[in-house]
Amino acid sequence: MFYFLNKHTILQLILSAALLVWAVFTVFAQMTLCPPDGFPFLYHSLYDFLSAHTTFMKVLSVVMLLFELLFVQRFFNVNKFTDNQSIMPVFFFLLFMNAGGFLKIFSPACFTIFLTSFIILFNTKDDNEKPGKNRLYASGIIIGIFSLIDSCALGLLLYLIFSLFANRYSSFKEIVILLSGVLMSYIYVFTC
Repeated sequence: MFYFLNKHTILQLILSAALLVWAVFTVFAQMTLCPPDGFPFLYHSLYDFLSAHTTFMKVLSVVMLLFELLFVQRFFNVNKFTDNQSIMPVFFFLLFMNAGGFLKIFSPACFTIFLTSFIILFNTKDDNEKPGKNRLYASGIIIGIFSLIDSCALGLLLYLIFSLFANRYSSFKEIVILLSGVLMSYIYVFTC
């Protein structure tokens, strides 16, 4: 079944479109807002706004889902995981989101999923490209800001540190740059 599906791009497109329609329907028909209890303080402010504007919350959720699909597919294409054209990452991502029921509740995890797909693509580099210290610093700032919405976003720091070691271009200096980006976002937020 997987081999058959992988060889037929048109079938992948049709099934992905059906899953996307299902996802959008789920968001607009069944999505509720997660209460802010136990989450960082920035989510409390977002909760107040989103609970007053539920249509905006649902549109934001669909837009974030579309960007996640774009980021996952782009990461797949940049790394050339397959020789032929395939949209299997989009298909499996939508299948996972729909079958798991993750689109029925808008929680801080929605922001973390969006951030994860963005950070993975943002830190993808070409074969001849040197590691970007500006990318690491920007990634640290973005992770720091999103960790004020969902503290689980700090787990992405471990991902980035391990990926630096796995790609064998890591130095202590690059890890300090990444951590200083997170620290800078905390300093900015807590001093304002």
